[in-house]
Amino acid sequence: MASSADSLARMKLHAIRRPGAALVLALSLSVLLVGQPTARAADDDSLFNSAMTQDPGASESPSKGKTSVFNEGEGEPPASGYFKKHEPGEIAEYHLFVPDKLEKQRLYPLLIVYHGGKDGASGKGTLRGYIKVSTKEHPVIVLSPNMYTMDAYNELMEKGDVPIDPNRVVVFGFSSGGMGVLSAMKEFGRSKGAFKPATLIAASTTASMGPGDYPPCPYIVMAGERETPEFVKNNILKNRRSTCRKHAVAMQQVFDEVRYLEMQGFGHTAGKPAHIAAIRNLIRALPDSAVKLKAGKTPDELQPLVRAARGADWGAVHSEITRLDAAEEWATRSTYKTLRSRVLKAMDATFKSDAKFVAGIGKKSKTWEILRAFELYDRLEPVPSLFTGTPAGEKLVKYFASIEGSKHWQAELAARKRYQEIVADPASDALVEKLEGLRAESPATEFGGNRTREKLLALKG
Repeated sequence: MASSADSLARMKLHAIRRPGAALVLALSLSVLLVGQPTARAADDDSLFNSAMTQDPGASESPSKGKTSVFNEGEGEPPASGYFKKHEPGEIAEYHLFVPDKLEKQRLYPLLIVYHGGKDGASGKGTLRGYIKVSTKEHPVIVLSPNMYTMDAYNELMEKGDVPIDPNRVVVFGFSSGGMGVLSAMKEFGRSKGAFKPATLIAASTTASMGPGDYPPCPYIVMAGERETPEFVKNNILKNRRSTCRKHAVAMQQVFDEVRYLEMQGFGHTAGKPAHIAAIRNLIRALPDSAVKLKAGKTPDELQPLVRAARGADWGAVHSEITRLDAAEEWATRSTYKTLRSRVLKAMDATFKSDAKFVAGIGKKSKTWEILRAFELYDRLEPVPSLFTGTPAGEKLVKYFASIEGSKHWQAELAARKRYQEIVADPASDALVEKLEGLRAESPATEFGGNRTREKLLALKG
């Protein structure tokens, strides 16, 4: 059963609604907790998600590449105060790592990492630390801005000379670097949804937003197990673990998917091998959206179809084919017919490969493979019905049947559904009891095991 403290926390959180109501703002929870040391309760070690800290690339070769600094000297720290006043478009110094020998015509994941401390304090050092995320086998571009804004990213995308996959952008901020994560949230609204991060990670920070638009992506809160009074003397930081736990529960009101990763054995830090391993797992879970498609010289009106196919956006592919099939000026042209055939063949090959990957998930699959399978499944599931009654659709149904025939994957889906039903009512007095029940029923699944453990740990407050 839930403790009285858990019940009180959930009663308070029930008053926080999704976008449109106020949330706790930037670090206010930590301020409230200063001067209120609490005895450290013994945590159940089995509640820690150790799978996320198992490095998927421990045996891989470190990336070699080029590090560069742009707008050097811009955005110096303020003479007094904590944050430099910043105007949109005022691009501060930023540091960039691009791995060697990237393949032409491919796009690569980007990690944006915001350092802790004052503006401009450690951008260069932060870059050096997080280059470790990238390996020769799985290259990652790393960007470390010296100011907590998205201007450096926007400048890179405008230049267009770095092969960044906009669908695989992970934003990470440590401590006060959570202000950079806030900037990423705001950029989604400012860009009218054009900027869509794949994942937002706030490590040992509690930067929150009030009313506004939130990107449709997972939000992950990290904290150190030892960010507690007996390990930390700094008044602001010594209750950070409790603050982060409450923050993770509160943010469930505005993000559909919120995770809480507590790093066992660590204090107020975010650059240890365990943190690098967790970031690697999260990045590798993101499907490569690049689909091989030879389109040649294509008329402008057919470019949306090409872009949709190369980005594996099969819903958009269906919309474009439907539109062009009905257009007299295109329906009979050999240029379109050839492209249409190539697009459907590319979809067939990609869908078949992705379905095989999902169907192959089992109890011994690596963490990133399971997370990736969920991403792929959600992308694949609605597609066969779009092409009902066509030869292409019949093949897709056949491929999807292999997923439906996988007993382990069906167990994964059932556990996810049950988990989502349980956390949909955060004020339920039976929340903890139901989560513990799911944990007992489906411990070998991602949501019955890892996600349930994360949620239970966060609810300990």
